[in-house]
Amino acid sequence: MELLVAVLAAVLIYFVFHGINVFIQNMAVPTATEEVCLYFKESNTNTFTDKDGTVMAETAYLAHFRILSTEENVVLRVSHRIYNALPEEAEGRLTYKGTRFLSFEYAGGYVKL
Repeated sequence: MELLVAVLAAVLIYFVFHGINVFIQNMAVPTATEEVCLYFKESNTNTFTDKDGTVMAETAYLAHFRILSTEENVVLRVSHRIYNALPEEAEGRLTYKGTRFLSFEYAGGYVKL
């Protein structure tokens, strides 16, 4: 039991420091605006059961953009609200900072954080 608690504490500490590190890296990167095509949206759901038998689920929403001038791919994690608002296969202007989605302007509308 003590080993399990120690492992869970270590995992929690890792994710806290990882989140802080990603935040710091995003703050150091300049904001970029690119002409892109949103070519794919994906959602990944992970389910797990806690010690009491309660089943929990977490869903990650990803938007895959292709920069038109360089053919480089940019994958950004977005909220459920933004995921639903983004039109697949639309071309437009993406603004992002590091791994953080800020906005997407396309012919049919505008989606922002």
